Amino acid sequence: MDPKTVVRDFWASYEKGELETTWAQYVSPELVIHPSSGYEFTRESWLAAEQALFAAFTDVRVEVRDQVADGAKVATRWAVTGRQTGEFFGVPSSGRTATLTGTTVDVVRDGMIAEHWAEVGVPLFLQQLAAADSPDDGAPAPTGRIGTLVGDAEHLTLERLATEVNWRVDDGVAETVAELFTPDGSIGTFGEPAVGTQAIRDWGRAMDRDRPLGNLRHVLSNFRFTTDSPTEASGTFHVTAYVADGPQGNDTLPFAMGVCTDHYVRTQDGWRVRSRVFAPHALHQAA
Repeated sequence: MDPKTVVRDFWASYEKGELETTWAQYVSPELVIHPSSGYEFTRESWLAAEQALFAAFTDVRVEVRDQVADGAKVATRWAVTGRQTGEFFGVPSSGRTATLTGTTVDVVRDGMIAEHWAEVGVPLFLQQLAAADSPDDGAPAPTGRIGTLVGDAEHLTLERLATEVNWRVDDGVAETVAELFTPDGSIGTFGEPAVGTQAIRDWGRAMDRDRPLGNLRHVLSNFRFTTDSPTEASGTFHVTAYVADGPQGNDTLPFAMGVCTDHYVRTQDGWRVRSRVFAPHALHQAA
């Protein structure tokens, strides 16, 4: 079977939602995933991320928009559309239909995907889910957006937790960020979200090792935390990320501005992050 057919059949099988079968048939046990935007995935964590999507969406449809092959290497531009019926990376069920787009490059060997690169538009996908307009079925948008603010002591605790995540990324110890999250926690900034302790640890290790954005520093502001239940809370805060241009840190320029949305769970060890999503409002290229 030629490589283009293998990749097309992968997407056709993926659309059915029986992902473990898809992985067994089309994804090599020796798969090598080349990290994008600081995210380091394994065969298993990639599968877990896709399972999280199918758990939160119904009527999932896949469109292969373009495909080019060069020998065993296949580039695919695709779109996945579904209706959100469950929580997805901290975004509550909205009933909205959204489309996730991306481009992947796969190397096929022995009829299976053996190497994988991906550029995925996750931030724009999450923005569609959080859009201010009403759900597609005409149902009213969820009320209670203002919410009930947490008390002063809880606010301070949650602000410290939210800040600690970014401090560890900036200070080169992002590998330890996973200990601030629940075991099933997730973090989604650029690229595909990292889901679970090991995936977040791998993401942090890649950030520490590769420094994909160079001398990155975050400035956080406008913290706001609301109570979801006695053991759960939500938070939003503004983020401005700076990248120092040059070895001496001269000409420091804003790289991205946006809003982080966190969901927190109170555990026996204290508050932990269950999910973090960064939705960029503006992206800039350093000069």
